[in-house]
Amino acid sequence: MITLTLEEDQVLSGTQKISDPAFFLKNLPPRSELTLIFKIYEVKYFVCPFRKAAPYLKSGEYSQDHWIGEKPLSSNRLLIAGFLPSKFMTEIVQIIAQGSFILKKSILWTDLIVNSYKPSSTGWALILHQHSLFICFDGTLCISRLCYQSLSQELPSILRYIKRFGYKEGSPITLLSSSAYQDSLPPFVHFEKRTPHESIQENTLTLQIPQLRTHHLLYIWARKIRTIGYGIAFFNLLGSAYFGWQLTVKSSSESFFMQKVDSLSKQTSIDESKLIAFETYCRLSADRANPLILLRQLMPFFKNNAIATSLHWTSNPKSLILHLELSPATHIDPFLMTIRSRLHHYHLEWKKDEEDISKGVLRLTQNEF
Repeated sequence: MITLTLEEDQVLSGTQKISDPAFFLKNLPPRSELTLIFKIYEVKYFVCPFRKAAPYLKSGEYSQDHWIGEKPLSSNRLLIAGFLPSKFMTEIVQIIAQGSFILKKSILWTDLIVNSYKPSSTGWALILHQHSLFICFDGTLCISRLCYQSLSQELPSILRYIKRFGYKEGSPITLLSSSAYQDSLPPFVHFEKRTPHESIQENTLTLQIPQLRTHHLLYIWARKIRTIGYGIAFFNLLGSAYFGWQLTVKSSSESFFMQKVDSLSKQTSIDESKLIAFETYCRLSADRANPLILLRQLMPFFKNNAIATSLHWTSNPKSLILHLELSPATHIDPFLMTIRSRLHHYHLEWKKDEEDISKGVLRLTQNEF
């Protein structure tokens, strides 16, 4: 098996740089087994319940150009990660896709490094590896980024950021590094020197790269399963209670959709009742006002500005109510002004939370003509 590490502008075999990657790949024997490691320093991670993935993705965190990977976690949770590949990476993957290789794994370097340090399965941990910083919670990577300043300089901004993920001030944090750490640390940060043991483990996150889907059934099924999962998640997000619609499933429809479920991999955990309900919702609501159209219009405005924690939709009149948590850098007036300038057919009302100024309720009602 050949392991290749793809960086932004070069390919490594082990620690050796390949001077002409295209020539190297085209001269490999047919059916060569490849493992690809993508060395990206800043990756967008999300941990969410499998059947409720959509609320974590509704702000459009990933575009169609992102390469996305998934890894099931314990307690029916899912780790989702994605990044934008460089032009060089895309070209190398296209060359690989044209060959007759057997792709064994396609994984992220960040995930591999975190696994090599083995952070605790409980609590918060920081991993300093060379010039990279990894922030983990309950053993799962949440944030990866480059870090050229000392941790003492970075720590205040890190603490402010992870409070959004549930961190409470003064809670213990474990700092892991392969080299000794000299700077003073707050009393709640405990340092442990640890030697990473790099190895490609079974529990690493697997990327589903569109150009490589034909190489292995894993990529095809992962894409199908994610599509079904997102569909189920959207049904959970919208909820039949919000619409006041009663969904009736006839026996013939049940039989048809059950056959679809039975054809899926037995290792895939699917809630049949929700799958049937979602398919039926799509069929019955074809001639009704669809809130997803409005949600897609709002996604670009929410990115880096706010997170919607819940929504309520009525089709008559067309009205969408969103409970928002604003990011620290968001100023509500310019934020609302931008939305108004684009959604001319909707009337916007904002009601701030009396106890928390970073929260509020946004109501969008379609104007009557």
